[in-house]
Amino acid sequence: MANEATSMTLLWLDPIPPALREKARRDFDSGDVIGFLIKAPNEYSLQIVEMNCVALKDAGLYEAALFHALVATRTNNRRYSLECLRWLIQFADRTTLLACGDPLPAEEHFTLYRGVGGRGRARRIRGVSWPASKATAQWFAERAAIFGFHDPAVYSIRIERADVYACARTARNEDEYICLLPAQCHPIRL
Repeated sequence: MANEATSMTLLWLDPIPPALREKARRDFDSGDVIGFLIKAPNEYSLQIVEMNCVALKDAGLYEAALFHALVATRTNNRRYSLECLRWLIQFADRTTLLACGDPLPAEEHFTLYRGVGGRGRARRIRGVSWPASKATAQWFAERAAIFGFHDPAVYSIRIERADVYACARTARNEDEYICLLPAQCHPIRL
């Protein structure tokens, strides 16, 4: 939880409308991560987490803020490089981040899927967000086609429990896994 010292913390609040910034600061000071983040348009949550990562970490709020920003975005997080996303996840305490989400199933390995579209780096085959459902991944691939992205496809991986940083059963009825793929993990196109 946030403590008394956080009230003096400098926060980056640019995406938050000026009329809501003091409320956002109060939410931060009281430890209300969601209240803090939702003062800005939803697609800025991850940027707010990135720009305030040290303040959030010092206040004991970082993992909860990161979890919410990763899984509750209205659209997606493609404006962020994979390097940035990986860094944000690695900066988190894995145990704390896991506790922010839903419990992982008992298995030691998971087969997960990812729907992609686009060319080169825009394809993000090795992204951090992987649904447990092939049908959900197919929906994302089809959506990529609707938006005109090249060569939509579904990929699958088999990943170890140790490489999963969070699991969320989202409001969209998806089981979403936040993963950091090890170098030896090679997604397979289906």
